[in-house]
Amino acid sequence: MLTYPPRIEPSTPKRLFIVCPFSQLETFLSARFGETSYFLTAAGSVLFLEPIKFTNALEDFLIREAIEEIAVVNEWSSVFIRNALNEELEPVIETAQILHKTYLQHREDILSENNFENRCRQLAFLNSRRQLSELLKNVSIGKIIQSKNIQLKCLVVHRRQNEILITEFNKMAASNES
Repeated sequence: MLTYPPRIEPSTPKRLFIVCPFSQLETFLSARFGETSYFLTAAGSVLFLEPIKFTNALEDFLIREAIEEIAVVNEWSSVFIRNALNEELEPVIETAQILHKTYLQHREDILSENNFENRCRQLAFLNSRRQLSELLKNVSIGKIIQSKNIQLKCLVVHRRQNEILITEFNKMAASNES
């Protein structure tokens, strides 16, 4: 994992950050990654690619704005992440259900972390990775990502602690998992 310095040089690529609106990370990320940052918000950073109009709009945006990097960002201290780790809570909304399912799929690895904060970080990373895999699996969006060589990254952040952990997403490994 890489940790970026407080400010990136002005010649940074055009980035699309997928963020949870409740985490309010837009200003935090813009300050570190520059003016060529765009934001797509989705509760818990969980996108639903089902409505064809949404998928078409995202395709158009990626091409029109010449996006060079997509980063799925998860605030590891968010209520969505923290609640997903609570096995006594029954998730009600679909976003929470997906996060809880991700937790259950990786429960053993997550619980091997030595404290709750690290478990939250691990689930946040796994959610970012899951979402990037979903984007790649979408026929039209995946084709654009591959043909335009858009870089994919998982970001796990904690705004109050000024923490940003960045992991490159391996597109080849992800396509082999399918």
